[in-house]
Amino acid sequence: SAFIFHQVGKATMADSLWMDCHGNNVTTIAVDQVLLTEGTRYSSTGQSISFYDPFLSALFNSSNEVGIKATALISFSASACVPFQLVL
Repeated sequence: SAFIFHQVGKATMADSLWMDCHGNNVTTIAVDQVLLTEGTRYSSTGQSISFYDPFLSALFNSSNEVGIKATALISFSASACVPFQLVL
């Protein structure tokens, strides 16, 4: 499991997950069972998956209560899946 954390009261900006993908490529990322569009909401290169500011800003807005904002699932070319949570 992995996490992206955002501190309450701070400006939202792009953030990345770093993980050893063992040579596999990211095939899909789904947040709360909705597929994200690569290039619009995230990018994936090597061992880094970067989530863009507009996507994170929608989850981490100032009116949100503290806690888990979304649960996501990263799927890889070797059929492996890794869950992660976005937490305010």
